[in-house]
Amino acid sequence: CFSCGFYGDIFDLEAAKTGLPLAEATRAVVARYSNELPVESYMKRRALKDFGVIEDQPAEASPSTGSEAQAADFSDYIRRCADQLAGSPGEQYLAGRALTQETMRRFRLGFDPAYRFLGGVYGAVVMPYNESNAFYEIRTIRDDLQRTHDVPADVQRELFNIKALYQNRPCFVVESALCAMSIEQEGGAAVGLGGISQTRKLLSTIKQKKPSALLILALDNDDRGRAAQKKLAEDLTAAGISSIEYNVAGPCKDPNELLQRDAAMLRGFISGGYEAAAEFTEELKEKAFKEESERQARTGEGMIEAFLSDV
Repeated sequence: CFSCGFYGDIFDLEAAKTGLPLAEATRAVVARYSNELPVESYMKRRALKDFGVIEDQPAEASPSTGSEAQAADFSDYIRRCADQLAGSPGEQYLAGRALTQETMRRFRLGFDPAYRFLGGVYGAVVMPYNESNAFYEIRTIRDDLQRTHDVPADVQRELFNIKALYQNRPCFVVESALCAMSIEQEGGAAVGLGGISQTRKLLSTIKQKKPSALLILALDNDDRGRAAQKKLAEDLTAAGISSIEYNVAGPCKDPNELLQRDAAMLRGFISGGYEAAAEFTEELKEKAFKEESERQARTGEGMIEAFLSDV
């Protein structure tokens, strides 16, 4: 849920609502809806398999359902959608978000005219997260739906544009793929969390491999974004990772909103973020130099004292 940060399936939701252990919550859901679901249903099949009730049966693969058969590689689906973007309502949607065709091509954005979502079929923009083609996000072009985002099920979540963490310049950390693309389009480097609840994914990623440069935390300008950003900054410090907090969206909620309003202003805030990062990096260098000088002084004094005591 992009609103409250909850992540999971119907069984996790049942457990969260009732306070039951996951195993009991799953049995309760299966018992409640068992007669309404065919045995080959992915949801029923997966739940019953997890608790040893029935043997596994193959499920029909579909990019829209995100079944396990396609969880490792969505290359064909992503390529087909990219081929359908030009002249589509999806291209119009992205242009309305102030993304250029060059940005659309660079990030291999696509369009699925018949995405199955929330019990209906809708046109949706498809956003691959990285060159691995192992994860993507969709955004329906219908703003009147209760929810407009979706991701494939049962796959390892990724950060959007993860390579930006390992370039030789500071990297903005923003909430969405659209915001990361907005900053990249206007000359910055940015990684998208894929939702405010994915800060833990960033932490686990950088614990495995530290970023090459300073992180500039720039989550959304709302209460939830600022609270999540403060907590993320604390967690990064605890993990030994340097970061600064910076408002790259100015008067707007997020960078993409600012891009739509005034691209030049966004470029100015990006430059300001890099200036703030340079100042902070210089402060770190000065602090490290001072600490090393004091250490050497203490070491030198100790050596002199030891020498004189022996004399």
